[in-house]
Amino acid sequence: MSGLSEPRTIGGILRRMLITWVVLLALLGSTVVLAYVPLQGLNTAISIGIAGVKTVLVLWFFMELRRPDPLLRLAGAASLLWIGFLFGLVFFEIAWRVN
Repeated sequence: MSGLSEPRTIGGILRRMLITWVVLLALLGSTVVLAYVPLQGLNTAISIGIAGVKTVLVLWFFMELRRPDPLLRLAGAASLLWIGFLFGLVFFEIAWRVN
C-alpha cells in the first residue's frame, strides 16, 4: 500500500472521514434545496447526478474500495451488478405497465 498516500495517524483518518461527511451533508443539502427550485425537467437529472457523486464518495472513502485488495473490489463489483439488476427489473416493470 505504498502508493495510496493514506494518513497513518488516527487524526488523519478522522480528518479525512470528517471532510467526507461534511461533503456528503452539503450534497444532501443541495438535494433538498433542488427539490424546491423549479427547473422543468432538469431536477431529476441533477438529483441523480448528485446521488451518483454521493455513492462514489461512500464507496471510495467509507467502504475503502480504493484499496488494492481484490476481494474488496470483487464485493463492490458484485454489489453494483446486483443494484443494476434490480434497477433493470424496475425499469422493465415500468415499461410493461405503460404499454
